[in-house]
Amino acid sequence: MKIKTLLSVFLLIAIGFIISSLRLTSSISSLSSDEMSIKRGEKIVMNYCALCHGGEDGKLSGKMMDDIPKFVGTIHTSNITNNIEKGIGKYTKDQLRTLFRTRIKADGKKANMLMPIFPLMADEDINGIIDFLKSDRFAVQSSEATYPPQKLKWIGRTFDKKVKIGTMPDKPISLPDTSNKILWGKYMVTAVYRCYECHSGEMIPDDYNPTVSKKYLQGGHTMYDMERKKVKVRNITPDLKTGIGLWTEDDFYKLINTGVRKNGKNVRSL
Repeated sequence: MKIKTLLSVFLLIAIGFIISSLRLTSSISSLSSDEMSIKRGEKIVMNYCALCHGGEDGKLSGKMMDDIPKFVGTIHTSNITNNIEKGIGKYTKDQLRTLFRTRIKADGKKANMLMPIFPLMADEDINGIIDFLKSDRFAVQSSEATYPPQKLKWIGRTFDKKVKIGTMPDKPISLPDTSNKILWGKYMVTAVYRCYECHSGEMIPDDYNPTVSKKYLQGGHTMYDMERKKVKVRNITPDLKTGIGLWTEDDFYKLINTGVRKNGKNVRSL
């Protein structure tokens, strides 16, 4: 993909997230550093992690992944509330940091194959996520939720083996310049919300260098809509016909905040 095209993608996405972040910035400016870190982590967790870990009790207690094809197997996400036995209450901050960077759990085993890693996320954001998970916020308060054992079929087991563990960074990772919209947009796309994970053409993209992934941000994956009908993941490059080249800032902001596309349809509908 041409450099100008990539820059356009990052700029448009940055605009959406920057606009969304303005309210957050104004609401936390008077908070203590600890509260600011929790608020920062809460924004990321509730806008990303909660999509899979949000339970029926309104907490991050996990759920059965009913939209996973039956031929893959039966999978559920983990209870990540502060419950000592059922959740992650026993995890230390260092163990959580290792989990997010490498996919290695406190017991030394590899996490669920659906668990993403965040090798490019800034330390400040990683720490914010950890501080939120260790807080007393309702979403992470202890839940007793448990689920039946996961059962992967042959295809699921094969895919799981292809999902590798990551490595801990050998030096600190700093936030990009927030005044540079293109750099900030790239950070949102590749390091925080991992848009490339679904919007590229590989089942297992390159987490350390996402831009080299096959069909980067051009869509192509098959997923399921709200009625479990197959739907192709969208092209989010600036292509005028199949991408978001004709979208305005308002169109993108509406999608990010409501899940409704420019044509008025749900983001996961045909």
